[in-house]
Amino acid sequence: MDLTDAVLLAQKLMKEHKLDEWKLKFDSRKRRMGACRHSSKEIILSLPYVELNDENIVRDTILHEIAHAIAGYGEGHNIIWKRIASHIGAKPERCSSSAKSPEGKWVLICNKCEQKAYRYRRPKRQGACGKCCNKYNNGKYAEEYKLELRLNRKIIGFE
Repeated sequence: MDLTDAVLLAQKLMKEHKLDEWKLKFDSRKRRMGACRHSSKEIILSLPYVELNDENIVRDTILHEIAHAIAGYGEGHNIIWKRIASHIGAKPERCSSSAKSPEGKWVLICNKCEQKAYRYRRPKRQGACGKCCNKYNNGKYAEEYKLELRLNRKIIGFE
């Protein structure tokens, strides 16, 4: 979604739900789509997620954070928050399963099935492919399914 459109949408929704004293901010976080900070009265959206996702997902994220603001500090994703989220039109879920995530700088690749797992920080352990260990080795670790760690060439500018 275009950043300008996201700002206008967020401002409209915040005004609609009477969050006039609240501010909208953006950050570069890649492991969460948004946040609600009661102490500073801020709704925060992740710029990488906004840029990758369409209006429906960004709208749901904004409404999700607005529900946190309305519910109040300390409510988390409890039943109170869920009722508010449903009432204002947000999916009453902790995480969006349909949102696109930014790729990480590191990628773990299974040489057997070619499944990829992206990481934003260099992992301390590589582990093995759970899918292949389950399928070919009764769910037990096997060295032959060890994941290979590589730099994500797209992220560091080689592709």
